[in-house]
Amino acid sequence: DNHQNYHKSSEYSHMKPLLGEGLLTSEDEKWKNQRKIMAKEFHPPRIEEYFPQISKRIHENLLDLATKEHQTFDVTQILSKLTFQIAGEIFFGANVAQFSHDAREALEDETIRMNKRMRRAINIPFVIPTPENCKGKKSVAKLDHIVSNIMESGEAEKSFNVLRKLMHQTPPLDNKVI
Repeated sequence: DNHQNYHKSSEYSHMKPLLGEGLLTSEDEKWKNQRKIMAKEFHPPRIEEYFPQISKRIHENLLDLATKEHQTFDVTQILSKLTFQIAGEIFFGANVAQFSHDAREALEDETIRMNKRMRRAINIPFVIPTPENCKGKKSVAKLDHIVSNIMESGEAEKSFNVLRKLMHQTPPLDNKVI
């Protein structure tokens, strides 16, 4: 009720190269409009609509694990893959497996960059081409390219997913993913 009384800390500005003016980084009216759109997608009845997709992916991964009986494997890698599969279907309506390695790598690099910037007292602006900023721009470009490929493939238009709903909202959101 009093969103105008609360403002995000300066740390959020370090997320803008990756997230744009999305729900996590925007303020005031822009935030309020985005919040209204996204709130609908995360109410319990809406989340229940995604259970069949989530259950299917969990079941497939459990069957895959059953073939690895008595083998050593990295649980983190398996859970990361599962999370990526579920997020790809729910948010993009697409099988994003072909992009998983590149996306995971870019997200890790950009997360490390953002965390370093948040801990420093002074940062060089993102527009200045330092090695760190150049690497960050490459990561963001890689992720933007992946999202563009998914959108251009038309898969997002064919299924029940959050991206399709957001693409059809007015006013349109900026071109960042989140």
